Amino acid sequence: MLRCIPRLKAECTQCLFLGWVDAPTSRSGVQVKRDIAKYRDYASLKVKVPGSAKTATVGVDGIFFDSVSPANVNAGRYTTFSEEVHTAFRSGGTAVLNPGEDVPKSFYSNADLVTTYYGTYRAYTPPKNNAASFLQQIVIIHSFPTKFVDGLSPTQRLLPLLDDLKKQVAAVFVSDFQSDLGFAFNWKAFTAAVAWRNQKVENSAKKERREVVFAEVEEA
Repeated sequence: MLRCIPRLKAECTQCLFLGWVDAPTSRSGVQVKRDIAKYRDYASLKVKVPGSAKTATVGVDGIFFDSVSPANVNAGRYTTFSEEVHTAFRSGGTAVLNPGEDVPKSFYSNADLVTTYYGTYRAYTPPKNNAASFLQQIVIIHSFPTKFVDGLSPTQRLLPLLDDLKKQVAAVFVSDFQSDLGFAFNWKAFTAAVAWRNQKVENSAKKERREVVFAEVEEA
């Protein structure tokens, strides 16, 4: 499992690789911080690169906190976790919170990114933006239609959706597959396309924004 990280980093140089940590309120702060420390220590681990005699480190760039409680009373808890990430990782780690819905402004104080929607295309509604959170929101949409519906093709639905989201949030992930169940059959092609897109945007001085794909790395 860990051996795939160096290879993915080489193929997707503009990607962020985040360790996945379950962070519901039912887990203590000690447990969550212990998981953060495990991912931090990945930076000192070396593994053999598949298809090569070389070795490489398996360090990740930050943490994706899942199962985040959206209640304002818990904002301080996640602020603490975000601060822990920023100090634990080299060059300041990236802290992503996933409540999967709109949250109070207090959640944005230390988190780098916040997932404000995580669900099906059918249930999706545009995010509620404010100036403070505009560049920090993530939208994750799954179960996107793959057939003609109401006279519209998948492409005719997808392009306007992406055009709107580019103006509203920092990062977008859209899939026809429910990602909690595993990887879609075209996952490799998708990541290759995102890597190409990120490189293209970086090389263009006219672009104001760039797209980022997050690869969650389950703890081995």
